[in-house]
Amino acid sequence: ARRTETLQSSAGYVGKIGSATVALAVQLMHENTEEPLSIEEISKATNRSARSLERSFKVHLSSNPSLYYREIRLNLAHNLLMNTDLSNTEIALATGFKSGFSSAYKKVFGVTPHVVRKLTRNREGKIS
Repeated sequence: ARRTETLQSSAGYVGKIGSATVALAVQLMHENTEEPLSIEEISKATNRSARSLERSFKVHLSSNPSLYYREIRLNLAHNLLMNTDLSNTEIALATGFKSGFSSAYKKVFGVTPHVVRKLTRNREGKIS
């Protein structure tokens, strides 16, 4: 389920980020990984224009909202690959990638999800 309403606990992010607006945006991103929100939806939920949100991300996180959101989803995917028996397809869908998961993952981590899964299983003594 998609969540765009104002969230109560973005305060935890504010201290780390330094901006209530960016903190709320980041929280929305974390809470909507399976069905990612558009940057437009996130900007509306933070009462900012998409451009204003981009500028705030640049100042506080040295990134832009789209890239930051993708990193959140790919880091979650990496965690799921390393710590669950979910298939690569299940992980891709759980992190909002209807297509392009393997190439996006490889671009960030240097190897495909299939290779990570194979190495993880071999390390755990499972036959792949």
